[in-house]
Amino acid sequence: METLHVSLVASRFGLVGIASSERGIVRLSFPLRGEGAFRRRLQREYPGSILLGGESRNREAVRQVSLYLEGRLEEFDLPLDLRGSPFRRRVLAAVRAIPYGETASYGDIARRAGAPGGARAAGQAVGANPIPLVIPCHRVIASNGSLGGFGLGLPMKRRLLALEGWAGRPATPPL
Repeated sequence: METLHVSLVASRFGLVGIASSERGIVRLSFPLRGEGAFRRRLQREYPGSILLGGESRNREAVRQVSLYLEGRLEEFDLPLDLRGSPFRRRVLAAVRAIPYGETASYGDIARRAGAPGGARAAGQAVGANPIPLVIPCHRVIASNGSLGGFGLGLPMKRRLLALEGWAGRPATPPL
């Protein structure tokens, strides 16, 4: 049985839920309707887990998420507990490497993950990102410069990109 430590952060972007295991953050969700909805989601995604308050374990994550959403932090330095296939983990690592205020296309992410021509598969992995903000999937856009998709809706994607000073520029050239 796994223990997850749960914390909430109030922000101008809505209520943010953070859950961490002994290894690092496993889930970040926002905007939440309340703590109960977040706990139910965690129970569905991590059946049998014990959910505890995370005030001490998640203190640094709460601090960094708050600073980021206030526009005062550009890079997260937090341990993550990423799960899933090796491809999914490579995609999420490539997304995490996109610098603050810059963007990359789904095709760029696929190439960085070792799957040239795998933009659609990369898009699915990006869409299943369990730790948005820390793994900045809002920075992934379509190769034509349009925003593409975003699980939290395009208005939220625009707000996050605007927070970072992005003004509709095309995807940054591949690293």
